[in-house]
Amino acid sequence: MAKVTGATLEFWYGGQEYPVNSVSFDGAWDEIETTDSATPTPATDFILNRAKRTSKVDMDLTDVDAALKVVGALTAGARYRLQLGAIVETTISHNYNTVGKIWTSDGTGTASASNQVYPLGAKLPGKSIICSIGGANTAVTSMKYDENYGEFDATDSSTTGDGTEWITGRRKATASLELIMQDTVADLLIASPAAQAVILTFGTGLTLTGSAIFQKKSINSLAKGDMVKVAYDLVWVGSVTSTLARMLPMGASTAVIARWKGWGASTQKQISGNAIVMSKSIEADVNSICKVSYGLAWVGAPTEAIYS
Repeated sequence: MAKVTGATLEFWYGGQEYPVNSVSFDGAWDEIETTDSATPTPATDFILNRAKRTSKVDMDLTDVDAALKVVGALTAGARYRLQLGAIVETTISHNYNTVGKIWTSDGTGTASASNQVYPLGAKLPGKSIICSIGGANTAVTSMKYDENYGEFDATDSSTTGDGTEWITGRRKATASLELIMQDTVADLLIASPAAQAVILTFGTGLTLTGSAIFQKKSINSLAKGDMVKVAYDLVWVGSVTSTLARMLPMGASTAVIARWKGWGASTQKQISGNAIVMSKSIEADVNSICKVSYGLAWVGAPTEAIYS
């Protein structure tokens, strides 16, 4: 028996592993009160019913994967995802032989027609973000985009174990922008806001496009001489078109594994089952890597296993 560190964390979604910064898992059981006249005073009685299980997954936003590599040596320090076959490298005692597995190469592996890999897209720095409002680019210091699905409890007597089931309703999209006030430029929101074209760009060809209404403006100024910042909240009208790469699909029950320690002889320390991505939040500022966070609701009772 050994204590587990986050260094061996894995997250699998739809049969593919994704590089993550963190994964959480929470389970909370409903209480049903059963207090009656037989309960000794001043106590109360209750039983536990079903549990709602949720996860939060944080990742760096990345560019599109490079073209499938089917020949030649892998590049040391580059990140890959196995598409076919197996890759053998010398730094660990295991082969990368599970399709969908990701890793950073030590440069000793070789791709071939029967051992294929995708080079993973580069992480996107926030310095490249662009915001277009009504066809004109607006300089920003940070921006955030949120999508949230409505949740409907679909639990009934056929739901297995102590789990709960969920389906999604409609999706609401919002955004926020922060920029530095400029003396000769009018604010983006003054009066009677109306929908206008908005494009958020996180990298070359990686955009969120749609129509949004500016709903709120907030100005923060300090007499000590810091930059005067203007913040805006937006609500998207209708659908939003995304060309972002390697995003988790939302709104559909999908096979998920949160694994804390793998490479066991027979089992891994993990939780597996089906879950729905209910929310997504993308954040970018000019001084850091772009980030994306997902909120998941597990459907039914997942399977928990130990390392052996």
